[in-house]
Amino acid sequence: MKIEVEDIDQIMQQITNMVPPMHKDDHRILNALKNTIEKNVTVSNSHLQELTIKNEQKEAKMMSLAFLRKDLPLEATEEFKCHIDFIKEQIESKKEASTLQHRTPKHRACVELNDTIENEIRIANENITAIKGKLQRTKEVAEEAFNKSSGRFLKPLEYAEKFFRCI
Repeated sequence: MKIEVEDIDQIMQQITNMVPPMHKDDHRILNALKNTIEKNVTVSNSHLQELTIKNEQKEAKMMSLAFLRKDLPLEATEEFKCHIDFIKEQIESKKEASTLQHRTPKHRACVELNDTIENEIRIANENITAIKGKLQRTKEVAEEAFNKSSGRFLKPLEYAEKFFRCI
């Protein structure tokens, strides 16, 4: 079973601080010790490494957002201008087409409009009388349900039952 260590370089630095190497043999021994430790130990990411990775990701994201902040408005304005030009062209073509197609006198259009308005008013008046009749019938049924309850106050379900029996 291998021991998990976060930073081998930090361990080696502490060893060299405790016993500073004086000769070449000391350096060789420290290098051999480092190699032995690396072979027998599992290196895990330290918290500092995780923080640096997250910090680098954050900086990359901020840079991409900064570039988008500059580039996107320019692209949007260009697209918007193209769209406006396209719509202006469509409006001009519609105007030209309408002037060529419609050479009828204006009074005919006014007469047709008045006829349609009169038809709409007539239909609305017919609907109003039908609605008034339905409201009157509903009022009569509600009064009949109350009269059948002999004037005493009932629960809402009882009123509903009597109402639907009257219908």
